[in-house]
Amino acid sequence: MGCQCTRDYPPDELDNIRYERYARLHVKEIRGAREIISNLYIELLPPMSELFFSDTDGGMRYKISGCCISGQDPHNFFIQKCKDSFFVAQTPESLTLIFGIFDGHGTEGSKVVEFCKAYMERFIIENENMFRNRRKEALETMFISCDEKLADTDIDCTMSGTTALMLIIDPKEISVATIGKNKAILATIPEIRKEVSSLVLSAENRPMQKILTPVTLSADHKPSNPEEFKRISKAGGIVKKLVDSDGKSIGPSRVFLKGANIPGLAVSRSIGDILGHRVGVIPDPIYSNFYYNKATDKFIVAASDGIWQVMDDIEVINFVDRYKKYCKKHKGNGEYPARPSNSTIARLLCEEARRKWLLEVEKNDVIIDDISCVIVEYAGLKTNYMTSNDEKIEEHTESFNETEVEPISINPDVNFITSSMIYIEEGLELSDIYNTIASYNSK
Repeated sequence: MGCQCTRDYPPDELDNIRYERYARLHVKEIRGAREIISNLYIELLPPMSELFFSDTDGGMRYKISGCCISGQDPHNFFIQKCKDSFFVAQTPESLTLIFGIFDGHGTEGSKVVEFCKAYMERFIIENENMFRNRRKEALETMFISCDEKLADTDIDCTMSGTTALMLIIDPKEISVATIGKNKAILATIPEIRKEVSSLVLSAENRPMQKILTPVTLSADHKPSNPEEFKRISKAGGIVKKLVDSDGKSIGPSRVFLKGANIPGLAVSRSIGDILGHRVGVIPDPIYSNFYYNKATDKFIVAASDGIWQVMDDIEVINFVDRYKKYCKKHKGNGEYPARPSNSTIARLLCEEARRKWLLEVEKNDVIIDDISCVIVEYAGLKTNYMTSNDEKIEEHTESFNETEVEPISINPDVNFITSSMIYIEEGLELSDIYNTIASYNSK
């Protein structure tokens, strides 16, 4: 493959990893009864958006980066509108960081995502007190009211909609609300986590063993899940898989109207999707809350399924953990070849996912999906460590990363940093056939 990524080199040369702008692929094609290999040259699209900032908030020092790369047809038969997007909001008064990932679908998916992103940004500003005191209620109200307001617009949501993943992070907790197939994972150190109630760390005596384990923070809403299946069936919907010309089932389970082959949704919860809502698809999010462990929790990766379709949880946390300290500490400019010295860790992860998509193109002649992610690194702590009984032990500073980051000034008002939604041109739409690799771990 022409877009090879250099990966085998000594540890002190990690910056040698790179992703090129152009790729030469050897694609398998079936023509009649013959399998042939054709050469395909492709110019890869640069990131639509990339962000980075760092700050100390409520005693928790973090770095956050985000990136969105549009999917594309390797054959260039058509150009699609990107339907992924994200936003990041910081509310200093309530000491919280709020961010969301959207993955739209259908002919109006990009418009749905743009509306939902703008609506939720406003909702957070106007309801900060609710988010501070009644977090679960705030998230549920935001998702459901967004769906209701979307129905009042002139956007045709008959068979278009979006999934959404929202995270709220403060010095003590991680709260997650999700609908659909986006996913967030937490990279943590489980061995230390077991004895954290009696553990005090210092910069001089930090744990040397670092075996990271992924903890899934969000549930995947599949129509085949028992509770989802029951609700859809009770509403008159049909859950089944598509079949090929030989009558074999292919792809994930989907939601259909009785006696019709529409809408064919591969998720059981979404915003928009009027036809799906008639047969049990709902916008109500699943809410989860996790205790933030200052001693063991390293970083969070939230991403659309453009990443999770081609990388599993272990691959993602190992990649981020290996390269994050070498990555650029401010927003990049889309330069190629992409490498740690000119990219944020979020962009580097998106580029790695796209490299894996190119391998899929060679094997199965598929279309590359939109790819987006937001990564939050707990870069250091300056706080009072607490036991399980909230007893103060010692005040000190612990830095988990070798690279120090200068904090940037933050506007005292709610600060939004959003990915830009670029409309490339009208064209044929990608099919939403997803094989989501996801799991749900409750802690």
